[in-house]
Amino acid sequence: MNRTTAVTAVLLVLAALTLTIHFGTTDIEFSRYNIEWTGTSGFFAALESTGAVGITSLSGLPGPRDALLLVIAPGSPYTPEEADALRAFLDDGNILVIADETGESGSLLEGLGSSIAIVPGNLSSIERAFPDPRAVIVTPRTEDPLLSGVASLTLNHASAVSGGEILLATTLFSWMDTNGNGRLDQDETLASYGVLSREAIGNGTLYVLSDASLFSNGMQRARLAGDNDLFLGNILAARPVVLVEQHRSLTAGAEGILALVLVVKSTMVIKILLLILSMTIVWVVFSRRLGEWGRA
Repeated sequence: MNRTTAVTAVLLVLAALTLTIHFGTTDIEFSRYNIEWTGTSGFFAALESTGAVGITSLSGLPGPRDALLLVIAPGSPYTPEEADALRAFLDDGNILVIADETGESGSLLEGLGSSIAIVPGNLSSIERAFPDPRAVIVTPRTEDPLLSGVASLTLNHASAVSGGEILLATTLFSWMDTNGNGRLDQDETLASYGVLSREAIGNGTLYVLSDASLFSNGMQRARLAGDNDLFLGNILAARPVVLVEQHRSLTAGAEGILALVLVVKSTMVIKILLLILSMTIVWVVFSRRLGEWGRA
């Protein structure tokens, strides 16, 4: 292989790497890098425009009364040490918002000493936005800054919450579809179910929402009856500092080449090596040109 071919090959590799860095995506549910309906790329684009910060460690969280931490779709249990860090965060007068429909946040809620719990299940209702009974419409039960101006929300495959003070709930024409057949059966009872609960922890406030998909691209793109966008805007405006947990949250999910790309983008050493490689290529090409000019 001559020098021209080698340089061309390296340039092609760099071009491919650049395209991958800028256009790499995934289909992992809830991932911020997923641009399809099940991803959260749209919400995270809005987050970035407000200056929100993603955090991969719960140590060194901000001090008194200036921050809101958002935990969307936790994918693994939190350790006692992490729960202690979040308890201290709340003790300082901050806000913690957890959106979880699977119950994976149970270890964290227990570690915080909270009375709130996720009740996993197929929450269904006659009051719904689409033919799917799991497209449940919920309405406020009491006032709260996060619900300012909100008349109703449309949820998607939500669970329920128990404990704390219920802020949002379904109508009485709702049920837990235990067998998932989309119909109300004789052994299933109509009742009102809470989906957003609030609780004071120390000097701070804990909110637990039983529908992480509220932040998904699909829910933002669909023509929904409700004030979903207003509710999300209220969350982002609740405190001057907005943090997003990116350690255990499924929104940080990446795999394959995208995971490698994210390492490259976040690793200064690799960035420096790529810069050196680029400068070397330029030097080789320029030296070759000088040689051609000298022979002319």
